Amino acid sequence: MSRSIVQGNVVLVEHDQRGGLVLERALTDRGWAVTRVASGRAFAPWEDPDVLVLALDRDDTDIFDTLARLSSLARRPAVVVLTKRSHAHAFDRAVQQSLGIDCVVAWPCRIDELLSSIDAALEMHEPLRMVS
Repeated sequence: MSRSIVQGNVVLVEHDQRGGLVLERALTDRGWAVTRVASGRAFAPWEDPDVLVLALDRDDTDIFDTLARLSSLARRPAVVVLTKRSHAHAFDRAVQQSLGIDCVVAWPCRIDELLSSIDAALEMHEPLRMVS
């Protein structure tokens, strides 16, 4: 597939080199500009991505610290969480919203499912937060 139109900017937080490379190539082949980082701590909010894809795996603290940092931003990206954990789908929608998660995706999955989830997250996402 040729990359002619850029869909948007994605920051992919994935500590697993092989999994991260597979996701990066799949998203790039489908027109996304991808920046891959090994941890949420390495994510720089000034990169201002359209979507942040977080792989929830071994370091839960890193992901939740990242979500907490995002909550303080006036403009935050849509957030898609990839997880191999079946219990993560038990999060009530209100809990996901309070954590700043727009969509949770079971991983591994077909790349088309991930892309659909990114599209859905972007549609429902409210980038501006009212801070009082």
